Amino acid sequence: MTRMTMIRMVAACAAVLVSVNAWQNPARASNAGTYTTLDDPSATYATFAQGINAKGDIAGGYEDSNHYLHGFLLRKGVYTTFDDPSATYGTSAWGINAKGDIVGYYYVDSQYHTHGFLLHKGVYTTLDDPNAGIIGTIATGINNQGDIVGSYADSSNNSYGFLLHQGVYTTLDDPNAGVFGTSATGINNQGDIVGSYADSSNNSYGFLLHQGVYTTLDDPRATYGTFAEGINAKGDILGTYDDSNGYAHGFLLRKGVYTTLDDPNAVGLTEACGINARGDIVGLYEDNSGYYHGFLYTP
Repeated sequence: MTRMTMIRMVAACAAVLVSVNAWQNPARASNAGTYTTLDDPSATYATFAQGINAKGDIAGGYEDSNHYLHGFLLRKGVYTTFDDPSATYGTSAWGINAKGDIVGYYYVDSQYHTHGFLLHKGVYTTLDDPNAGIIGTIATGINNQGDIVGSYADSSNNSYGFLLHQGVYTTLDDPNAGVFGTSATGINNQGDIVGSYADSSNNSYGFLLHQGVYTTLDDPRATYGTFAEGINAKGDILGTYDDSNGYAHGFLLRKGVYTTLDDPNAVGLTEACGINARGDIVGLYEDNSGYYHGFLYTP
């Protein structure tokens, strides 16, 4: 399974909000900031930086020489590997909150059937939406209150997002979604949720769910899809869009303005995955050898 396939399976970032017209008719800002490459020292083929908290701790995953995935935590320059004890074919971390709680998913067989997990003070708890079928559940975001978002596939392999709040799962389904479904990927401390959906023609768009209202997000440079992946307490949203050449670019949506994020070392793919309150962004890029590296973007 390729990285992009996994992203599309998941698909596959408000205290400050603008009007619907501003979301739909944005201006565009220039790309500026500092990119730092992140490579887990145990990685062979890939490092994926996917979540960052207010302290600057980064969570993600890496692929070893056997093509197995492992989770990592990067704290104060030190990488720590972790694996859900129930995992057979790999573990990947996606979200981390200010308390250091981490969510993600693990594989139980070679068909990539998945379960979500919460790692809290060294203890793993498996997360399975009660409506999930055999393909499983993926947890992708957690806020400081412990609310968790993610996605599941039901017994008919239709995809839905979920919110797990105080032990209760609530299904999230964008009203514009077709049979190809909805995925939820990020949640902030105000409870705003972002994710993506595919419409009846299998065109992909991001969404913001704020106080029960879904707003579609569509980067104006997108041709083959927009995927919202993270949101911070200020309402800044980030994600990825695919252009007319099929190349993937990260984006930041702040106060109605879309900014493209392209790691200067990227060849054809940059994905933005996580953002904290300071505006620090983590993600990944593909190099000219087809290997993936994480990055930290500092505005």
